[in-house]
Amino acid sequence: MSDQELKGTKCPFFEDRDLEVKVSLNKELDFSENYAHKEPTLVKLDQEGENTWYFDYVVFLYEGSYISFTIRSNGPCGYGFKIFTTENSIVNRYYAVNKGDEKKEGKLEVTVDAYQYGQDPIRVRDFQYLDNQINSNVLRNHLVNIVTWPIYGYEKDNYKYRPGLSPVRLRNSNSQQQSTIISNIIEDRDKLNLITNGSIHMFFYVLKEGEDIKDICEF
Repeated sequence: MSDQELKGTKCPFFEDRDLEVKVSLNKELDFSENYAHKEPTLVKLDQEGENTWYFDYVVFLYEGSYISFTIRSNGPCGYGFKIFTTENSIVNRYYAVNKGDEKKEGKLEVTVDAYQYGQDPIRVRDFQYLDNQINSNVLRNHLVNIVTWPIYGYEKDNYKYRPGLSPVRLRNSNSQQQSTIISNIIEDRDKLNLITNGSIHMFFYVLKEGEDIKDICEF
C-alpha cells in the first residue's frame, strides 16, 4: 500500500442498484465498553485523478472483531444471496422470502452473523491470509463479495407462493409438520445473462488495537 492518505465518504450502507449492505459488530459477542470505538466504519473512497486505490468500498475494522452482515434487497418473491471471500464461502446460498406480494413496499432485510456451514460466528481474523510480500494490515483475502438475485416463486410447508397470488395449498399433502425450509425455488435460469439485484465488493482494512482510522483515511 502507498503512503498517501485515503479519502472518502462515510456510509451507513454500501449500495449497488437494488442491493444495500452494512457491516457491523455482532452485538451478542462483541459488546464492550469500547463498543462505539470498535464499530466498523464503511467508506466509499474518492477515486479521482492519481488518488486511486484498489477498491471503491472499504470497511475499516479491528482485528479479532466478531461481525454481522446486514443485507437489504428485493424480488417478486424475495431474493437469494451469497457472501464469499477469495478463499471460502461464508454463505453459499441463502434465501430471504416474502409471500409473493408485488405491492409489498420496502426491501427485505436479513442479518448474517455466522457461517452457513458449521454456524461458527464470523470473526475478522478468519479472513486472514498473510503473505511475506505483504508488510501491512492489507490482507490478501479481505476482499469480501456479496451478490443477490431475485426469486420468482417457491414452496413452503404445504403452500405454493407466486407473485401477485395468494398462497395456494398444495394437493396430496398430509404433512402436519411446520417447517421453515423452502423448496422448488424458481430462479433466473439464463446463465449467459444472469439477472442480479446488485453486487458489492468490499475490502476489509484491518486495524490493530491502538490504531486509528483517522490516521489512514480522511472522511
